[in-house]
Amino acid sequence: MPLYEIVGTMLKIAWVGFVLYWVVSAFFTGRVEKRQSASGRALTIILGTIPFVLLFTGVPHWGALLRRFVPDTRAVALAGVAITYAGLALAVWARIVLGRNWSAAVTIKRDHRLISSGPYSVVRHPIYSGLLLALLGTALDVGQLRALVAVGMAFMIWLVKSRTEERFMIERFGEEYEDYRRRTRALVPFVF
Repeated sequence: MPLYEIVGTMLKIAWVGFVLYWVVSAFFTGRVEKRQSASGRALTIILGTIPFVLLFTGVPHWGALLRRFVPDTRAVALAGVAITYAGLALAVWARIVLGRNWSAAVTIKRDHRLISSGPYSVVRHPIYSGLLLALLGTALDVGQLRALVAVGMAFMIWLVKSRTEERFMIERFGEEYEDYRRRTRALVPFVF
């Protein structure tokens, strides 16, 4: 079996497994006390779909977005797979640590706790960090500029969503959350 087929299969297994875990785990969350507006949630979903379409469908099929930004080599392909798996593992670990506080929408749960352990001791939004890392790994395997555009778009969308989450957390936890913000970076350890 050629390397590109093996890599493609490994990436499909990683992303399908991740989505299945995410869907099943959504049934084990706490009761919502406060939720972001329906229009805010809809906008996040609509805009959040675009990077995945760019990355996984090959759309668009024209122009400069199809140019390669990395060489099509075995080393790049294997690095991309490893980075994808590492990113998805980080996102799953963060989801497990978050427990019943997790929600796809920006919410405050009944009996919501401020989590600052595990990956949350390094970054405030490790699920987004992990997903960005996984998207970057997959982008290396795709190798085309459209994949980098997808990662950049996802970064911007999750940055905006994280700011909404932080407003909710400040409202709920006040100075305790402000202290946590001063100690940890938002998405990239030691950087941002």
